[in-house]
Amino acid sequence: MKDYTTDTPEFSDVIKVIETSDPVHAEIPNITFRQLFQNTLCNRKLIKNPEFDDSGEVEGITGKESLLNKLVSGIPLVKWMQNVKAGFSLALYVGELVNNCVTDRADLPLSAAQGKVLMDLYTQLYSDFSNYTRYITINGVPSSNDPVGAIKMNWDSLPMLAGMMLQINAGAEYMAIATKLDNSHGAVLIVGYFVEAPIYMYLCKGVWSGLDGV
Repeated sequence: MKDYTTDTPEFSDVIKVIETSDPVHAEIPNITFRQLFQNTLCNRKLIKNPEFDDSGEVEGITGKESLLNKLVSGIPLVKWMQNVKAGFSLALYVGELVNNCVTDRADLPLSAAQGKVLMDLYTQLYSDFSNYTRYITINGVPSSNDPVGAIKMNWDSLPMLAGMMLQINAGAEYMAIATKLDNSHGAVLIVGYFVEAPIYMYLCKGVWSGLDGV
């Protein structure tokens, strides 16, 4: 007996079988054996070295749901591999998560941890902003038409903040924007219904100046 091999196997869906009317000759069964061998080689190549469209693009696969709809029982192995690669091209990998705020790539997502960092910074910024822009009501005014006197009387009790909004008098006849560095230094801009022009006053070394309308 001699060895039989081929480098170009061809798959066939049909296998010849010997009938009782066929002449008895070795070549008759060899036809069947050769085809079975070629079918085996084709199947081995398909399993061991499958060839398929590996572009990563499959019509109809645009996300998770469409991918799962394509991965169904009974599809050919090559088609299954093609669908899987198309799905992988849409997947998000751990290494693609960005855990900083310095990249300018629009195709990479921000990690949840970095999102929390940003949220914490936002919360802190909002808190700081609230502190620097809050309204403070000044009471105990010596005269309802004396906002300058009200500022001077309450200055030491005001917090050291920049850009404070001051409500002068219970009836809010006057509003002021004040920046206090300490009890001896700061500046105030007063506006109100009874003020002909905004009043700018500043405190330097404990002495108030610039009380004229501006």
